Amino acid sequence: MIHNAVRVPLLILSAAVNAAPVLLADAAPSQTVRFDDLNLSQPRGVHLLHARLEKAAASVCGEPLRANSRIVSNEWQACVTRALQRAVDRLDRPALTAYHSARMAAGHPPIAMRAATPLRDDDRS
Repeated sequence: MIHNAVRVPLLILSAAVNAAPVLLADAAPSQTVRFDDLNLSQPRGVHLLHARLEKAAASVCGEPLRANSRIVSNEWQACVTRALQRAVDRLDRPALTAYHSARMAAGHPPIAMRAATPLRDDDRS
């Protein structure tokens, strides 16, 4: 079967088959990421899918900033990283896995983390 959508839950991931979301018994927040419009044999399609997965991971992980702060929480960063990794693993697409691995090895945080705020716990004086 061909997977063309995926749900990105907070800590677990469920693949959808034929674009029909798989409902989870767990009430963890999730977001369906469709990619039936992307050509994953092309670098642009892989990049766009990765960006969609990043956005979904950031969304299901909740508020990025610490309460009453402009600092991104370490917990949110860890949640986004875990959710994104699980999504990539679950999809099991070699080009996507290679792209994701290369980005992480090069030290590129998910796009959502860079966009959340310019300050992180490490940046405080």
